Amino acid sequence: MMPAVKTIWAACFGDEPQYNDLIFEELLRPERILVTGEGDKSPASMLCLEPFSLEAAEKSAKGAYVFGVATHPEHQGKGLSTQLLDHCHQWLAGEGYHLSALVPAEESLFRFYGTRGHETAFSLVKLDISAETLPPAPGNGKQRPATLEEFTHLRERCFQDRAHLVRW
Repeated sequence: MMPAVKTIWAACFGDEPQYNDLIFEELLRPERILVTGEGDKSPASMLCLEPFSLEAAEKSAKGAYVFGVATHPEHQGKGLSTQLLDHCHQWLAGEGYHLSALVPAEESLFRFYGTRGHETAFSLVKLDISAETLPPAPGNGKQRPATLEEFTHLRERCFQDRAHLVRW
């Protein structure tokens, strides 16, 4: 089904082919993608999940980030995404998840998700930083790109004393 999923993604998100390839090679896992279609036909709608844990006050809640909710334009308006979201939340509850989170990509999607039972619980601020905008490193320090493993270790050190943390 992955070719059909890639077709849905490309039709709905309009990213460059190289970016789509990166997403499917590095981020998306087939076992974390839910799909549906009309009858026995190939998938027409999809959503992706990424497990996380919300940690607060020495307690942890099992959660899932829902993203990549999309229905191929030829099949939109038939309730397929709504069916997927309903099924997704039933499945998550059955698997012992405590919460799910999603971040609408544009303002109009807040209404879409709101009519399907979602509510705004927090907001995000996106900040893009480049090396050129950072102040010079103190002393003999140098700035350089970090590997994912280095970044993860650094994140753990920086946030170890925080009251709340989402880990994935």
